[in-house]
Amino acid sequence: MNKKLALTIGAVILSGSTMAQANAQASVKKMNESMDKPGLEKTKQYSKKEIMKVQSELKSRGFEIDIADGVMNKETTNAIRKFQANNNLNVDGQINQPTLQKLMSEKQTGYSE
Repeated sequence: MNKKLALTIGAVILSGSTMAQANAQASVKKMNESMDKPGLEKTKQYSKKEIMKVQSELKSRGFEIDIADGVMNKETTNAIRKFQANNNLNVDGQINQPTLQKLMSEKQTGYSE
């Protein structure tokens, strides 16, 4: 392979890598900008203990949670979605402030099919 061809191939590979990196950075920037819009709250990272408390509360209200293990898994996300739907909250399956407030309030609206 001649030197000029090798340099050209190297430049193409490098430019493709740079383009992928630029696309990834643009996606992250767009996501961060959308999170700053009014009405969208940034998701807080919850500790295992906090997630266990949410799981226990959902389970006590009849939502399908086998074990309160503090892991945000598909079962927990689905239970949160059902709770949010039953309580006229934004349904996203995430632990957020409105969901926590409703879940931990005195009014207990459980699961109904």
